[in-house]
Amino acid sequence: MKKLLLCLIIITLPLMAEEIWLGLVSGAQGDSLILVDGLKIYVPNLAFAQYLSEDDHLLDNIEITYPFTASLVVNDLSDSDPASRAVSSASISTIKIYEFYEVKQGRLVERTFD
Repeated sequence: MKKLLLCLIIITLPLMAEEIWLGLVSGAQGDSLILVDGLKIYVPNLAFAQYLSEDDHLLDNIEITYPFTASLVVNDLSDSDPASRAVSSASISTIKIYEFYEVKQGRLVERTFD
């Protein structure tokens, strides 16, 4: 019984999260972000997504270069309203970017803005 309860807690924690950690994002293809291990994460309306910096300032889409570390911000989900969990075609995804990287001499290093 204790193991079952522990499993239920582990399963429900991501559902209550406001942000879902993606890790290192190496690119995008269609409406999917490609993570460094090749996993694709579907993001509705990725072309129209809002990008935020770590301190919640809006970034221009022109500034976005890959790779970067990021999380997907969950917008206005309600446990009492099941309709709010349905993905609508008009919803805008929000991606919070923590750090930009670049490849130098085969190594991944933090990108500095000059």
